[in-house]
Amino acid sequence: MSRILLTRLVLPLVGIFAGSIAVHLYWSAGGFFINVAAGIFCTLVTVCYVDWTLRRHERERWQSTDTRIANRLRVFLNATVSGIRDGIGFGPEILGDLSPYDPITIHRAAMIAAEGIIAPALEQRIKALDQVGWESLARQIQNSHNGLLSFFAAFQARLAPEQIALLLDLQESLSQSVTYWNTFPDVMGVPEDQLPPKKTPGQVLQAEGCALAATALRKSLGLAKKLSATLRDQLPQQIASAE
Repeated sequence: MSRILLTRLVLPLVGIFAGSIAVHLYWSAGGFFINVAAGIFCTLVTVCYVDWTLRRHERERWQSTDTRIANRLRVFLNATVSGIRDGIGFGPEILGDLSPYDPITIHRAAMIAAEGIIAPALEQRIKALDQVGWESLARQIQNSHNGLLSFFAAFQARLAPEQIALLLDLQESLSQSVTYWNTFPDVMGVPEDQLPPKKTPGQVLQAEGCALAATALRKSLGLAKKLSATLRDQLPQQIASAE
């Protein structure tokens, strides 16, 4: 039941029902108030039943479409985690044995690797990136960012409010992770003896850029896991069978 229906119709009717019963206990008034309460009760039952029926019909009508959207969100999350993994130099072997091919098993392995392997290694791996490595990481992040925008534009109307909020946060954290690379491409990943002279020492910019990238990417991985958790309501049987 929607919040508007609950607060603007159901709760006021419940209040009138309870009030009518209370008044009847002290003043029967020829049964007037008990009749009012009975009418309100019938109205409440009708409203709740109609609302439940319409919502069930809507859910069944969109079930197949919502499942397909959930599958596409799962694929997007896999790609985002894989882009970060590849950008900091991890190979697909950290996902473990994925044979035979199963989309849900691959997704679950990606989420486990994101939390247990990729996130703890972010600082060390990012500090070790050279300019080529930073360029590769930035390209992967940009691909994920573009994919997020495309997914959001296509399916926003069928996403839950929680999913929309998490996707917006993910978009922001992905953008933040390459802020220093986009601003100082002549500094990030450059050897110390080749850093160009700047008002702020290049070593300071590098340290700040690496710290920001690690923090933002760790947040991105956490948001990907939270988004993955929302899929349990849309793909419960598939996920349960994989576990």
